[in-house]
Amino acid sequence: MKTWEIIKKPIVTEKALAKGKNTHKFTFEVDRNAAKTQIKEAIFSQFGIKPKRVNTAIRKGRSKKTRGGRAERTIAPKKYAVVFFSADQKIPDSLSGRTEKKINIMQLKSYKPTTPGRRHLALVEVKFKGKPEKSLVAGVSHHPAGRNYAGRITIRHRGGGEKRFLRIIDWKRDIDGVVGKVARLEYDPNRSAWIALIVYDNGAKRYMLAPDGLAVGQTVTAGSKAPIEIGNCLPLSEIPIGMAIHNLEIRPGRGAQMVRSAGQAALIQAKDEKGVDVKLPSGELRRFVPSAKATIGQVSNVMHKNEKLGKAGRRRHMGWRPAVRGVAMNPRRHPHGGGEGRSGIGLKSPKSLWGKRTMGKKTRKNKYSNRLILRDRRIKE
Repeated sequence: MKTWEIIKKPIVTEKALAKGKNTHKFTFEVDRNAAKTQIKEAIFSQFGIKPKRVNTAIRKGRSKKTRGGRAERTIAPKKYAVVFFSADQKIPDSLSGRTEKKINIMQLKSYKPTTPGRRHLALVEVKFKGKPEKSLVAGVSHHPAGRNYAGRITIRHRGGGEKRFLRIIDWKRDIDGVVGKVARLEYDPNRSAWIALIVYDNGAKRYMLAPDGLAVGQTVTAGSKAPIEIGNCLPLSEIPIGMAIHNLEIRPGRGAQMVRSAGQAALIQAKDEKGVDVKLPSGELRRFVPSAKATIGQVSNVMHKNEKLGKAGRRRHMGWRPAVRGVAMNPRRHPHGGGEGRSGIGLKSPKSLWGKRTMGKKTRKNKYSNRLILRDRRIKE
């Protein structure tokens, strides 16, 4: 068993960080077949610090009925390791959470139930209520509503919504060696994460994805010699193992294309001269070029997944139209349509609107990137 396969992920919660800070005790999810000696070696190789002792605990798996009770879903067992360090040992930043002072814990704002639409409304408060930087916006000339250049619908359930400007994000982070200061954090209607306005010492202004914990007045920089701090952009070869990253490039110089949604983060598992192995939020283990860039930290607006819009109209304002079930349509509109009353789909397997099989039908073709995927996201750990 390889060292980077033993430690799956650290258990990062407020309770775990508080305990670790006071008692030098940290919790990790580890491989089920890993022994205590192997866990000690893995901790030493990844963080450069030797544990005093290790305790392990196994959470048994269980079966859970799915919606409707027709089938059972198996929850795989997991193994946790509680790692103890002595009081005189220096805990690295990646374990101690030294940046927790800068972290702004975002809380969901609830509202008084003055109307039915506000009764269950829960939103994260907007960081900055004002106009965006004029030099970094581009107006959308027309509203495509899910249509392509020929006017055909290529993305369903889109249309309407409020008018919005497109914020130009610096995905490449190619201003190397120049220090930039965070002027403000802003809301971007085109994405789920917050964005930060950066003013560099040479006078340039750029928008970047704001990582969780980035504060106004903080400085950021990019390049191979940049310090390992939240918001800094470095090549993967310069980032230590076990560090959380986002805004990840697939091809060097092309700009970030992966791990850009709110609250997402990837984890560096191992690296050598030929490549860097990164565990993506989906669970996929993928190899990247060492010169590809990534930003330190987790994407901001972590509480986005817990937001509740409260009413259908708010969804329409965001440019989303209703999604109608296929079984509710007539047979000329959808393969699932027709029948008397509440009838099923009447097929051996579900089909899309265009008659193609779904749910189990493999659609991925033999792509060049198959050789870079070390572990598929569907494989249970």
